[in-house]
Amino acid sequence: MAEDRVRIRQNVVQILSTRLGERTMLRNFGSRLPGLVQEPNSEVLAKIAESQAREALAAWEPRIIVTTSRVDGAEGELHLYLEYIYSNTGETDQLGFPIG
Repeated sequence: MAEDRVRIRQNVVQILSTRLGERTMLRNFGSRLPGLVQEPNSEVLAKIAESQAREALAAWEPRIIVTTSRVDGAEGELHLYLEYIYSNTGETDQLGFPIG
């Protein structure tokens, strides 16, 4: 299971960091998060980032269910924090992801 968790975590990072349309043979793979990097930090941006991350992970990583998401900004940098459940075991995990 530990190896599966590592693979799932790597896949989550790959989904969130891949710009939609970046993969020529799989145009719908990825998320809109990379496109938010140049946007001004605000509460609206945080809500958009959370929504985009949840949408992309629901579409591309069925092995997890996101239970909690939040965006924090410190020193001009936003970070997305996700808590999720592995759908096959019910175990929980979390991940922090920089948005720019």
